[in-house]
Amino acid sequence: MMKLKTSTDHTLLDQITLNQIGVNLDDRHKFLMRARLSELNEKLPNLCSINLTFSRYRKKIKGHLSIKRNGTLFFASAIGKNPLYIFEQIESEIIQQVLIWKKQRNLYFLQNIPSRLTG
Repeated sequence: MMKLKTSTDHTLLDQITLNQIGVNLDDRHKFLMRARLSELNEKLPNLCSINLTFSRYRKKIKGHLSIKRNGTLFFASAIGKNPLYIFEQIESEIIQQVLIWKKQRNLYFLQNIPSRLTG
């Protein structure tokens, strides 16, 4: 059984982790992904844990991104040959999930404003 090279990068922020399992991302890709995850982090609820992992999947690469906050989980994954393209796919899916979550959360608060004002 071949042992896969594993690396974890915590340098971005304490809340953001980039894992590479049997995959070596080049520095340009890591820099771009870190920058985009940092931008995404600004759009998310406070105190989120962001985990981006790339691993070997047959002859391709599997990427998955999970974002956790209290009881909320956003998750997306994709398979392909280009890590940057995979990242763009899963980033787009996460952004859509976050937008839906924010819309539902705002609707909930708007529906409950009268009860909060009247006690």
